[in-house]
Amino acid sequence: MRRKDTSPRAQQQKPKRKRLELTEEQECEIKEAFDLFDAEQTMSISYHELKVILRALGFEVRKSEVVQLAR
Repeated sequence: MRRKDTSPRAQQQKPKRKRLELTEEQECEIKEAFDLFDAEQTMSISYHELKVILRALGFEVRKSEVVQLAR
């Protein structure tokens, strides 16, 4: 059995996740979709608004599932 190398050097060599960049058009589409569901125009989505979104997308979710997603 091999022991895992936990030295600082081994930790530095972990591959970094490549950050995905959105195009300007994609950003606009996301903003438009967000605005449709931000009914109170608070620049955030409440528990209730998230539940409405998920149901509009065809998901039947329980309160506990929505609460977990909202964290």
